[in-house]
Amino acid sequence: MTYRELISMYKDGRLDDADRARVAGDIERQEAISEYLFDEEVPELTDIGGTKETPQASEAADAGDFTAMVRKTIRRAFLKMGIIVGAVLIAVLLLIQFVLPGAVSGMYYQPDKKVGDINQMTLDMSVYSETFMPMHKVDNVTVTSHGYGKYDVDMSQSAYVSGTGRVNVSGTVTRNSLRLFKPGALATTAYRSYWGCSDWDTGKTMKQNIDAANRNKKNGSGYIDYRESRKEALDNIKALPESDKSYAVFVDLNKIMKYGDLKKQFPEEEVWLAVQTSEKITQEIGFTDSGYGAALFADNKDYPLLTTGDIYSFSKKHGRDLAEKEWETHFTSMIRYLSGQNEFQAMMSNQISQKKADSYCSYVRKHGLRVYGFAAVMTRSEMLSLMKNSNVYSLEIDDYQ
Repeated sequence: MTYRELISMYKDGRLDDADRARVAGDIERQEAISEYLFDEEVPELTDIGGTKETPQASEAADAGDFTAMVRKTIRRAFLKMGIIVGAVLIAVLLLIQFVLPGAVSGMYYQPDKKVGDINQMTLDMSVYSETFMPMHKVDNVTVTSHGYGKYDVDMSQSAYVSGTGRVNVSGTVTRNSLRLFKPGALATTAYRSYWGCSDWDTGKTMKQNIDAANRNKKNGSGYIDYRESRKEALDNIKALPESDKSYAVFVDLNKIMKYGDLKKQFPEEEVWLAVQTSEKITQEIGFTDSGYGAALFADNKDYPLLTTGDIYSFSKKHGRDLAEKEWETHFTSMIRYLSGQNEFQAMMSNQISQKKADSYCSYVRKHGLRVYGFAAVMTRSEMLSLMKNSNVYSLEIDDYQ
């Protein structure tokens, strides 16, 4: 009888007590061998007995075969387990190195995201700086990604107006937080106008509003003039050295003017225009119609004429410059675009909410482009000449150089 037959009879319960005890002992021995093989290599088992085929020798040979089968099965299981564990470890390492950094970055603002031929932050900064930063259009942002929502950014102007200084600043974007190595570099050129006074009547002239404010001040209402008066502005201009040096200036108009009328009065001077977006001017924003800066192309149907490149393409296609209505489209496209860039705006010092954007655009569509001031670059003599214009109330010389 072979050992396999003996095992079969053991399973069926057909062995006597002596044989059943012997097989049970063998099984216990094989379990001990299996446990031993789990931790270390099993030495080769040798045959027991001589060359003469005896029942005991046959049983020993069968036991050896069974041991070899157990060892082979366990080794195969170990090999499969090793391959599976190795594959899992490799997959995890690849996930951590290549997939996870991008997945985490996707949860936050992505300045390096491609928008046509440019990155997201170049487009966002171009629109933001034109809206809020007179004469300092930041339209070139180089981005280096480190994964997990971390980026190095270098921001600069591809072109700048002589006499205005130049914005060139580096920093980091880390999970929707912008840190500049030169704090305040993007807030040094904010337009400041008397028309921003909450009690100003935009239907009256600047002189009428200032006179009323001065009367109220004498009556104890506590008005504070935070910009130079007309006389002080003239004194500041005259104090400049007589030379051809150009200066950046912010001009307050004596009366809010329609865009078309402004262009007739000041055809060359202005570089950036401050636009009225509500009856009471609460946020000083504007646009440039000079076309300076990099030719960035957004070509977004939701925001027509958004960028300098889009304006250039329109002019080339139609063989003319933009008309007032088209500049209105450009301005309202910038407002609407910014209001939808929530992650970007959260990092900046100025924001336009969706509610404000809707209100501003509605006002501009109803009243057209109404300008209450502008930024320009002028010499001392040009400033003195400008102050003789009855439509100019005052001007401030920008000290950002």
